[in-house]
Amino acid sequence: MPFFYYSILMAYCVKTIVAYDNCMYSNRFLLEVRLSQHARLRMVERDISEEIIIDLVETGATQYKDEKRLWIYKAYSDRNA
Repeated sequence: MPFFYYSILMAYCVKTIVAYDNCMYSNRFLLEVRLSQHARLRMVERDISEEIIIDLVETGATQYKDEKRLWIYKAYSDRNA
């Protein structure tokens, strides 16, 4: 079965993640996580919940783009591509 991967790019400027007023906080990174309007629209189109984003940020694998930015990704076997 194919896995569907989610990834997000976290900006540096920005204890489980707690969602509040269109904002989340990551205990893992000790940073505020903000989703752009574009990201939220894509979430709706792809049926991605805030719970998936929270799980992704707190438990996903990371790949750093540079000192301040990184990708977080994780396979969800119950989702299809």
